Amino acid sequence: MKRTALHCLWRCVATGALLFGPASALPGQEPPRAPAGAELQQRLAELDREIEAERALTERLAAAHEAERRRLQEERAEVAGQVVRLGIEAERASRALAALEPEVAALEAAAKQTRALLENLKDAAAATAERIAIHFSELPGHDEAAARARDLAAEVRAAASLQDLRPALQRLLTDLTGAAREASSALVRRTEIFTATGEREPVRLLVLGSVAFAYVTDRDARVGVALASPAEASGYRWSEDLDPEAASLVRDAVDAVASGQARSVRFPIDASGRLPPDFLTRSASLAERWEAGGPVMFPLAFVALLALALVVERAVALFVRDRDGSRVAAEVLAACRSRDLHAARGIARRAGGTVGRVLAACLDRADRGQHAMEDGIQEQLMQEVPRLHRGLGGIAILASVAPLLGLLGTVTGIIHAFEVVKLLGSSDPALMAGGISEALITTAVGLTIAIPVLMIHALLRGRAQRILANAEKHAATLLVALAHDLAHAQPVQEEEEALNA
Repeated sequence: MKRTALHCLWRCVATGALLFGPASALPGQEPPRAPAGAELQQRLAELDREIEAERALTERLAAAHEAERRRLQEERAEVAGQVVRLGIEAERASRALAALEPEVAALEAAAKQTRALLENLKDAAAATAERIAIHFSELPGHDEAAARARDLAAEVRAAASLQDLRPALQRLLTDLTGAAREASSALVRRTEIFTATGEREPVRLLVLGSVAFAYVTDRDARVGVALASPAEASGYRWSEDLDPEAASLVRDAVDAVASGQARSVRFPIDASGRLPPDFLTRSASLAERWEAGGPVMFPLAFVALLALALVVERAVALFVRDRDGSRVAAEVLAACRSRDLHAARGIARRAGGTVGRVLAACLDRADRGQHAMEDGIQEQLMQEVPRLHRGLGGIAILASVAPLLGLLGTVTGIIHAFEVVKLLGSSDPALMAGGISEALITTAVGLTIAIPVLMIHALLRGRAQRILANAEKHAATLLVALAHDLAHAQPVQEEEEALNA
C-alpha cells in the first residue's frame, strides 16, 4: 500500500516536469520536443485513469486492511479468551493434580504391595507345585503326575501377571484336589512300572491312599509290595519277598478293588514301610516273646505254674468234692424224721465234704442233748474253715507277686536300654528297642498272670464262704429237727420208767 502511494507521487512529479519543466537538453543531444496539447491531454487523461485506478486499488486495499485488522483483533480477543480459559483450566488441573498426589502415592504403594503379593503368591504356588512333584515322585505309578507338577511350577514362576498366573493356579488346585482324593481312596490302575526285578512291566497297580501300594504283573501274576527306602534315602522300593498268605491277600485285594463290588478288603499294610515283607502276616512266636522278655520271664513262668496248680487243686476241692451238700442234707433229714439216726450217721459219713462232716458231728452227739450238738457243730465248722481256705492265701500272694515281677522286668529293661544309649548314643532308636521290648513284655506278662489269678481267687473265696454258709444252714436245720424229736421222746421215756417202777 505504501509502495502504491509513492508510485502515484512519482507519476505526478513526472507529469509536472513534463508540463512545466524547462526544455533543456544534455550536451550533444537534441533538446526535447514540447509535446502537443492533444497528446498532453491524452497523457493527463491516462494519468488520471491510472491515478483513479490506483486510488480505487488503494481504497480496496485499505478496506481489506481494515477488515484484516478487525479480523486479527477479533482473533486476538478470542485467543486472549482462550488463554484465560486455558489458564483457569491449568490452575484447576494443577489444584486437582495436587489433590490427587496422595491418592497417586497410595495407588503406587498399593501397586507395589500387589506386586509383592503377586511374587509371594508365585513363590508359594511354585513351592506347592514342587512339593506335589516330590510327593508324586515318591509314589509308585505317578511319574506323569510328578512331571506335570514340575512343569506347573516352572509355569508359575514364569508368570508375569495375575492373568497369566490364574490358569496355572487353577491347574494346581485341580492337582491338589486329585491328590487329596487319591489319598483317601482305594483304586487299581493299569500302568507300566519298574518292578522288583528291575524290568519295566505292565501291571495292575493297587493304590490305597498314600499308605500302601502293591502290584500284580500281567505276565505271570507276580505280587510285589512297596517298602520305604533305607533311612538315609527317600522314595520307595519294591519287594516280591512275600509268603504265600500275604501274596494271596494282595491278589484278592487287587481283584476286589478292580471289580468295585467289595465294600472292604483285607490287605497286609505296613504304614511305616520299614518292616520286612514276612512281618506283614506273621506274628511273633512264643519263643520270640520269651527271648525278648529277658531273664525275668523264668520267675514269671514259675509263678504262673504254681498259681495254676493251686487254682486247680482248690477248684477240685471246692467245686467237685463239696458239690452235693444240699442233697446230703436232705437225705440225712429224711432219715432223722424216720427216727433212724444210725442210717443218718452213715449217709453223712459216706458223703464226706464239709456239709457231711458237720452233719455227722451233730449226729454223733445227738444222745447228749442240744448243747452238745451245738458244740459239735461249732467245733467241726472251726475245723472246716482252714480246710476250705487252704491255698487261697497263696493264690492271693502269687497274684500280687506277678505284677511286681513284671515291674522288675520293666526296670531291668529300662536299665538295659540306657546302657545301650550310654555306650552307643541315642542317634538310632532301634538300638534301644531290645531294652524297651523287655520292659513292656515283662509288664504285660505280669499283668496277664495277675489279673486272672485275682479273679479266680475271688471266685474260690466266694465258693468257700458259700460252702460254710450252706453247712451252717443245714446243720441248724438238723439241730432243730433233732431237738424237736428229743423233746417229744423224753416224756415217753419218763412214762415207760414210771410204769416199770
